[in-house]
Order: sequence, then structure tokens, then C-alpha cells
Amino acid sequence: MPMSPRARMLYLLLALAVLLIEVAIGAGRLGGPWVRGSLGDVLAVILVYCGLRGVLALSPRWAAVLAVATGCVIEGLQAIHLADRLGLRPGSAASIALGNTATLHDLAMYLVGGGVAYIGDVLSCRVAAASGRQSQQ
Repeated sequence: MPMSPRARMLYLLLALAVLLIEVAIGAGRLGGPWVRGSLGDVLAVILVYCGLRGVLALSPRWAAVLAVATGCVIEGLQAIHLADRLGLRPGSAASIALGNTATLHDLAMYLVGGGVAYIGDVLSCRVAAASGRQSQQ
């Protein structure tokens, strides 16, 4: 079933909200080491998930798979030190977005983010469908 323009806009607004939180975390204005090292990775995948759902006609399952895969690809690029190879200035927006260290912990946090996004989306769709059925009765 195609997603309504209103639903797509909601996903894009959620993506924007998560992006603003991620920028605050990256700038050091929000949270400490745990937030930056763990929650930031979870939110990064949620950001990609919401962006994908807002732009593409993907099921929640495929959006979650692609969001986690995106995180894993970026982690792989960190493992080969792509930012250094490209000569990105440490601390630049591009360098921060790409990152500079690859860990299994990050991969685990990407899986958590994909799971949170998927489960949250599926549950919210079920609640919305149930409330729509009740209002029609």
C-alpha cells in the first residue's frame, strides 16, 4: 500500500529532528562519551531509516535493512581510514560525518538502531491502523 504524502512528510520531519540531535551530539552540546559513542550510532541508523521511509517507497523491513547496511558500509570505510586517504581535515564536517574509528561496538549499535526504528515504525503503524478502524465504527 503506497504511503501518503503526509506520512512521508512525518518521516522527513523525524529525520530532521534526529539530524538536529546528532549535530548537537557531534558538537559536544548534548550528552557525554556514552551518548556520542553509543546513542549517536543508534540515532544515525534511525536518521537513515526515517530518511529512506520519507523519500522511497520501502517497507519497514527493507528500510531497516538498508539503514543498517549503510551504517556497516560507513564503518567499513572507517576501517580503511577513508577520511585520512581523502585528506579530510580532522574536525571538519565531512570528517566527523565519516568518522575515524571502526569497532564491533559500533556495528552492534547500528543493529540496535535498525531494530528500534523497525519495531517503533511497525508498532506505530499498528496503533494508527487500530485507531483508524475505531474512528470508522
